[in-house]
Amino acid sequence: MARTLESLLDRVERVSGMPARHAVPALLGGTALQVAVLGMYWDVGYHVDHGRDQGVFTVPHMCIVVGLQLIAVAALLHGRLRGDGGRGDRRIGALGLRMSPGGLVMLVCGSVALLGFPLDAVWHALFGEDVTLWGPTHLLMIGGAGLSTLGLWMLVRQGFEVGRPRRIARRVHARVTGALLIGLSTFQAEFDFGVPQFQLLFQPVLIALAAACALVCARSLLGPWGAFRALGMFLVIRGVLALFVGVVAGYTTPHFPLYVAEAAVVELAALAFARRPLAFALAAGAGIGTVGLAAEWGWSHVWMAHPWPASMLGAAGPLALVAGLGGAVLGARISQSLALEGSDRAALPPIPAAAVATAAVALLAALALPLPRTGGDGTRAAIVPRSAGAGAVDVAVTLDPPAAARDAQWFEVLSWQGRTPGHTRQITRLRRVGAGRYVGERAVPVGGNWKSMVRLARGSHLMGLPVSLPPSPQSGRPGVPVAPRSGVLTSDTFLLQREATGGPAWLQTAAYAVLAAIVAVWLALVAWALGLAEPRDGARVRGSLRRPWPPPAAPA
Repeated sequence: MARTLESLLDRVERVSGMPARHAVPALLGGTALQVAVLGMYWDVGYHVDHGRDQGVFTVPHMCIVVGLQLIAVAALLHGRLRGDGGRGDRRIGALGLRMSPGGLVMLVCGSVALLGFPLDAVWHALFGEDVTLWGPTHLLMIGGAGLSTLGLWMLVRQGFEVGRPRRIARRVHARVTGALLIGLSTFQAEFDFGVPQFQLLFQPVLIALAAACALVCARSLLGPWGAFRALGMFLVIRGVLALFVGVVAGYTTPHFPLYVAEAAVVELAALAFARRPLAFALAAGAGIGTVGLAAEWGWSHVWMAHPWPASMLGAAGPLALVAGLGGAVLGARISQSLALEGSDRAALPPIPAAAVATAAVALLAALALPLPRTGGDGTRAAIVPRSAGAGAVDVAVTLDPPAAARDAQWFEVLSWQGRTPGHTRQITRLRRVGAGRYVGERAVPVGGNWKSMVRLARGSHLMGLPVSLPPSPQSGRPGVPVAPRSGVLTSDTFLLQREATGGPAWLQTAAYAVLAAIVAVWLALVAWALGLAEPRDGARVRGSLRRPWPPPAAPA
């Protein structure tokens, strides 16, 4: 068995040209991230269309758990495989490991993300089922897996320095750049599935941040067409996920941004400011926050669950610009830490620490400003349902004041979690037929487990009124039958999360505070690891393959 393993590791080195302690964990970690992201989108699709899980050990849950476990296993394998140390390696005596900075990032982020799964079960036991992606335990898993991509990137980069990578290793390197874009885009999943519980203003901000950080980093490290190479990886993976979740599994299809205009802007900025990293980052970020925003606005009207209204661009423009600038500066700085020793990129002047700190603060502000949400602004509505056949009604809505839906981010009837075979989440647009009077563009499903509600979003006011809701025995809430009703539009979040049982406010606040502390530790760890990996003039790369280079030829 030992000889077979040795032979396998030697073969990996011959094929990749990288040390086995880097190549094998990189392959395993990359596979793990794909398994985890498949489980995540599969699981979200199930919750959107069916609500509560029938058990903990579902196939999507197992994909998430196995994927997160394999991230940690890949890091441990890197620490155990023999080979000379590389720059920045640290010994963990208690575990008998020798870890590179990238391996440490993968181990810590992957392990804490894995811990989020049992904590999620505890959270649901305390507060009931929450159907928001941005709950503390969900963010723990998503954030840990997303930051693991940077650890994976550092691991591959060190393998490049130590060995003499062949074409297959360079292809892996290009795919890792796409993984960062995929990881940053997972935070948009509520908008992708068409059930957002926060302001629509978040979507362009999150898109600008993901595009700027990942595409600028990819172009800096991969050279010409690097942004498009990373984008190609993103489009392939997200396209396959959309087909699997929407066609194979039969759930609501997750949509995704196009990022093509953003990649083009980054490539053009690189041509103009090839030798000036900060100028390149600022030009790319400005282009993403303007040209990229305009392109994604058009794309939202082609293939997004919620088209962006023109009235939102006045607020989205400045925030997306700030997010683009901040993300681009951070992406460019990350690329400088990941540049290969002796490369042209490593010889460029580093981006000043003050610029990086300013970018980080600006990003936090851009993400915080759209965060507030309220339960309503006093708008009243009257709903009149009319039978449209078995299990369906036509809906007419009257608003008071009549102009309440003007410049709304969305005004619709959402129907979801119906558990009806062959039917998925349905968004029914409301068409204006008079002053304050609207009718649905198609029949709305009701009865059974369908949750149908009128939703109106204006700025931070996210509000709604039920059309038909089933009883929720978990929280003791009775059902809402199909009938004419009127009243003040109330909290949209309350309607979407009927299964939530509530709980001590101090415990929820403490949970989010702990999450913030963990994220701070993660970011500090990543910054520390990137600092160790930083190319330095005169620094000698220490490390070697398991066998002298070139590796011996395989026996005939």
